[in-house]
Amino acid sequence: MTRTLIRVAIITAALLITALLVPDIVIEWSEDAEGIAVTLFILALVFGLVNGFIRPIARLVSIPLNIATLGLFSVVLNAGLLLLVAWVIDLVFGPLIVIGGFPPQLGLEAIAAAAVGSFIISAVSAALTILIPDA
Repeated sequence: MTRTLIRVAIITAALLITALLVPDIVIEWSEDAEGIAVTLFILALVFGLVNGFIRPIARLVSIPLNIATLGLFSVVLNAGLLLLVAWVIDLVFGPLIVIGGFPPQLGLEAIAAAAVGSFIISAVSAALTILIPDA
């Protein structure tokens, strides 16, 4: 149980740092601290569910593309999953996170912001997992 809470905290921190570093990733913050905590928890929960259930299947299906591109397709896959998270959150909770104008507009700006965001999320998550022994 504590391991799961630590992972949620790591994902939350990674999403927060990404939103602060990438100007095209905008999180709709609430006015009070409780609302901010709920927003971050919702983002981390949906992100964790997508990474836990959809990412393994997508990685398995994309093995030929990863081999052909020497692993660079993983960046595209992670960006796509980040855009999927934004779309699911928009459907269920409203526009809590907007990545380069997506949702509703999917363009090159959204894809580039998602690629940079997924790279930062991966780096921060890996660094925090190394630093926290129980993660």
